[in-house]
Amino acid sequence: MNISTHKCVFAVAFISALILFPVFSFADPIDNWTLRQSGTTRDLYKVTYGDGKFVAVGGYGVILSSPDGVNWTNVYSDDSIHAEFCGLGAVAYGNGVFVAVGGGGTIMTSTDGIDWTKTNSDPALAYRDPVNNVIHGVLSSHDLWGIVYANDTFVAYGKQCVILTSPDGFTWTEKFADDSFFQGSGYGINGVAYADGIFVTQGDRIFASQDTNDWTQTAGGSNAVTYANNLFVAGGRQSIRTSPDGITWTERYPYGTLYKVEMDQILFGNGSFVASAHRFGKSSERERKHDPGFYMFTSPDGITWKKRKAQAPGGIVYGNCRFVTANSMGVYGSSNGVNWKKAFSVDGRYPTGAQAVFCHNAFIVTGIDIFGSIIATSRDGINWNVGFDDPQGNGIDAVVYGAHSFVAVGADGIILQSDEIPQAQFDLAGQWNSVNVVCRDTPAGEICKISAKLDVQNIGPQDSSAVFVKFYLSRDTEYNEWDVLLLEKKIKKIKAGKALKVSLSKKLTPDAVISGQYLLAVLDGDGIAWELDKSNNIAVMGPLQ
Repeated sequence: MNISTHKCVFAVAFISALILFPVFSFADPIDNWTLRQSGTTRDLYKVTYGDGKFVAVGGYGVILSSPDGVNWTNVYSDDSIHAEFCGLGAVAYGNGVFVAVGGGGTIMTSTDGIDWTKTNSDPALAYRDPVNNVIHGVLSSHDLWGIVYANDTFVAYGKQCVILTSPDGFTWTEKFADDSFFQGSGYGINGVAYADGIFVTQGDRIFASQDTNDWTQTAGGSNAVTYANNLFVAGGRQSIRTSPDGITWTERYPYGTLYKVEMDQILFGNGSFVASAHRFGKSSERERKHDPGFYMFTSPDGITWKKRKAQAPGGIVYGNCRFVTANSMGVYGSSNGVNWKKAFSVDGRYPTGAQAVFCHNAFIVTGIDIFGSIIATSRDGINWNVGFDDPQGNGIDAVVYGAHSFVAVGADGIILQSDEIPQAQFDLAGQWNSVNVVCRDTPAGEICKISAKLDVQNIGPQDSSAVFVKFYLSRDTEYNEWDVLLLEKKIKKIKAGKALKVSLSKKLTPDAVISGQYLLAVLDGDGIAWELDKSNNIAVMGPLQ
């Protein structure tokens, strides 16, 4: 599980059975983007989708709402208050409520995305003390940098390591704030991960909580936290550490071996943890000549790591069996996180500030240079298309999927929307054919091997597109992001009414728990169109013995 990920929203529609269904073929809607009229010139920082609405937030407290991504309404703004006080930098949706947070401890709440209420302040009492640089009359005067919704709870976080929680988005409690940090500094918490019943923060301190009431500082700072294969992995300045529970952490690199190296991002995919990093601090001309100062680290288990050189810095995303990183040198792809190959650049242009996201089976890269800004898209991380090229250079800050299309927002109020993703008439379902577990004792402990065969069926009247199959080991019959990924495969399209056999063969780590676990197979199309029914896309076998 990675921090700051967007949940993709799927929907189902009915089309008359009298239609004659052709062989599946659609031009990919993500290859074409249209500029929408936002009605504002304020910078837009974040966008989310929930309850059939898009909500975008930005500078000076601006909030925009749209039912379809096409027509937008400015539903709130406050130009009378300085941007630092009221600028909104994050928004989340959960349990029927939108919550936006920003500067000066501002929290805005709405049940419909249209009517908004300040839920943490008394406007009649709020004022800034210019001597101490503190805002009075609010629950917390610390700038809020982000918000997440998980386990039926909103968690807001930000400057001075402030942590606020709410069960409903309206009633808030400050759980922690460290005013020992210099008030004007950038120190604080910049992300919160939730996995397997535990909240873990990233930033200048690592805090953990199981109930959101009691938060315990468990380790020093980290720039990135992820969870996979029953393990939290955190990376920071001269540090990679792991924890099974978010409380007890073990340093995986002896102090000094990561001299001048700072981790930027960590994620898990295709059986490996992959981290991006850069060299910090001053370096000699000789160091710069022989070492560009950008690195990738890879690990099969989060414990043993290998350092590798990289050509340029960049955030990493993973999807559809491929890692992708975007940076000022271009877009690079890798199947294993070890061997990287340049996949894309636009007419020799290398946009700065390039960033990549993966959602709804699509890679989307945004960036800006002296010639303008671009949006580049790909389904497989190998073949790319420029969906939008803006000569005015409005930078893109956030992308979300909803209402069968992608929406991107950014500087000067820019809003872009991809073409609508059509509905196809294929329907994927899985049925276990056989499952076999064999365990044996070894000097390293008991090692088990799972062998299984799955029938992947297309029970719809139309041929499918390519299909992705992911095998997980789970504690229950429900799929969760923190289930242990065993293997993922991409298979060719499946003809209407036909099935393909997919095999699983996986040797587990020593002493891995098998008894009482469930084997899950999660099926998904490639996203070029959305299928008839996604409720039958998970096949369950177990409990295993």
